[in-house]
Amino acid sequence: MPFLKSMPMGSFISDVYARKSDRFKHWPEFTNDILRGDSALSKEFRQLISCYISGLNACRYCFGTHQKIAEAFGYSQELIVALFDNVDTAPIDERLKPILKYLKILTETPAKLSQSDADAIFAAGWDDDAFSDAVTLGALWNFVNRMAMGHGLETLPEEVMQSRADAIVSKTYP
Repeated sequence: MPFLKSMPMGSFISDVYARKSDRFKHWPEFTNDILRGDSALSKEFRQLISCYISGLNACRYCFGTHQKIAEAFGYSQELIVALFDNVDTAPIDERLKPILKYLKILTETPAKLSQSDADAIFAAGWDDDAFSDAVTLGALWNFVNRMAMGHGLETLPEEVMQSRADAIVSKTYP
């Protein structure tokens, strides 16, 4: 049950934002731009990052839907599990690993980030814009995860997660 007395069981993050619509009026456009706007990071990889950050945060509300979206874009459940076990040994493109490792530190222990963590991303061939896009995406999901968990949003039923994932994939991706 959501922690706010005014929010019924089964509320969505959009219901949280609707409570302060003036504050969050630009939120859908902002989120859409980060996930789907121009970037050196593929739209598919950005969804994998969304899944990964939500999993690191143990956000049951967000993780399930983003896992289904990542799977719809070709990332297997086995790969997703492997990322949580050890990014270094996960069967994923080597260029993506420094980004995921950086975002894990940003999520779990941001004060421990160092220039060498950033340099690993640049050494993998990414530029400043890709780096900044990755940081922005990581910050976005840390914010959304904390909003969902802080408001007591619950794990969505399987069919709702699948429906939301299908809608995101079919409505926003060519």
